[in-house]
Amino acid sequence: MAKKENLIKSSQIQTIILNHDGKARDAEAFFIDPLDNRFYLISKREFKSIVYSTDIFQDVEKHMLKPLITLPFTFVTAADISPSGDAILIKNLTDIYYWNRVLNESIQHSLSKPYKRLAYQQEPQGEAITFDNSGKTFFTVSERPFGLDSYLYQYNFSKPQN
Repeated sequence: MAKKENLIKSSQIQTIILNHDGKARDAEAFFIDPLDNRFYLISKREFKSIVYSTDIFQDVEKHMLKPLITLPFTFVTAADISPSGDAILIKNLTDIYYWNRVLNESIQHSLSKPYKRLAYQQEPQGEAITFDNSGKTFFTVSERPFGLDSYLYQYNFSKPQN
């Protein structure tokens, strides 16, 4: 049986311009919460990364990113939220941080709770993280720094207990 592909027609792709007050920021990590349908962006190069949010599905000319919370680490390169919205992963160059989320809890409240560091095989210039559809596996991948090979790493995990 052939696997069904999820395709997006080019006519359905649109550009959304995000704005924020203050200086320009470098940001690579983002996710959309399946529960509140909001867009979350995490800054990369501040001494402590900042989580911003906006409603990108609202039909407005300008989407203003509002700061929500400051994280106790820096150089965030990737983030994802599980398909059910009950787990959040944020990755920087050296670690993967995990937050359990109680349903009906805001992202801001979830990220204000203590995190767990997950076991992680450091990779050269690790840049991406994503959950699979089950939320029981996640993947990371690196860029190809200095011409090195890039690998896709798979992690099966049980959600840490709080």
